[in-house]
Amino acid sequence: GSVLWRAAAAELESVAEFCERTFRFSYCQAHADLDQLAINCTSSFSKGLGLAAHSVGRLLIDKRWLSSVFDETAKRFEAPVKVCVECMRQRAYGRRFWRTHFAAVCPFHRCQLISACRSCGAPIRYQNGFVGITPLLWLETWPVCSECLERFDQPTNPDDAQECLVTVSSQWEMALRGESPFSSIGADDFLSFSLR
Repeated sequence: GSVLWRAAAAELESVAEFCERTFRFSYCQAHADLDQLAINCTSSFSKGLGLAAHSVGRLLIDKRWLSSVFDETAKRFEAPVKVCVECMRQRAYGRRFWRTHFAAVCPFHRCQLISACRSCGAPIRYQNGFVGITPLLWLETWPVCSECLERFDQPTNPDDAQECLVTVSSQWEMALRGESPFSSIGADDFLSFSLR
């Protein structure tokens, strides 16, 4: 999803417009969970983005590890997206780690992630604001809250995380990239154990 947002921004289009033009996605598809849609459309994504299919495959995270997924029954995403404000201020794109069950702390900035606007407390949703009747994906509204229209990326002293949580977050982030933090256990096994 973040790669598509960056490609759309480079073309001065919304993500939906970019997806419709590049992949011939319908309106509903273009506002769906693009990370999960890519699993079934790897060849379309690789051709449209000019990436090798294996490169697109490496960008995807298994649905077992995601906390922010689309609930077909409720027609909304189950959980807010978590964000490291420091990461986003450095480079404005979403990180895969933030959508997982394991995301609580940024392993790079050693601070708590936020999942709500600092001004009004509204959750940061995968589908956020509206332009007319069109819902925007959360990166398109960044860094403005779609509820109160305040910026939530203002410099603050982020809440420092406990050292043990920073360490395990680094291990989870590594395992999500397919690299096991321990030689005695595979990355998937480590994530399964952690999830339990």
